[in-house]
Amino acid sequence: MLLNSITILSLILCPVTIVLYGISLRATVGDRPHVRLGADVRVGVWDGRLSIYNTDLPYTGGIITVTSGSNPRGGIVSERALDFPAYFRHFRWTTHSIWVLTVPIPALLVLTAILPLAWLLGSRRTRRRARRGICRACDYDLRATPGRCPECGTIPGR
Repeated sequence: MLLNSITILSLILCPVTIVLYGISLRATVGDRPHVRLGADVRVGVWDGRLSIYNTDLPYTGGIITVTSGSNPRGGIVSERALDFPAYFRHFRWTTHSIWVLTVPIPALLVLTAILPLAWLLGSRRTRRRARRGICRACDYDLRATPGRCPECGTIPGR
């Protein structure tokens, strides 16, 4: 029952994820769509990513890193250059902190499509077995005994 509920929820979230992906690709730096989920939490989509964050940013730059060699002061490294599929960043100061959780929307699409696809393939397999006269519970050939499986006792069609 719980798995069926999660599959239905996943089936609903899959098209929502596709719509979010389309919105994210149309968003510009100045107009990044976001929704407030309370006083301190926002969800935004842009550049094919979904971010959950706690400030009115999200900041447009990359992360500051210390590099070796000719630039010892550090430099800006873009998020694309790091090529992380998903990441969590947390910056803390004495007065406030900023955190951002970012996940690529195509990864969410794959995750939301797995359960509905598994359910579809499983139900297709079950129907094919029933048509061929094979027990759904134990794979016993039921052509000789179509009323009840002699192996496990399952009644076909129930």
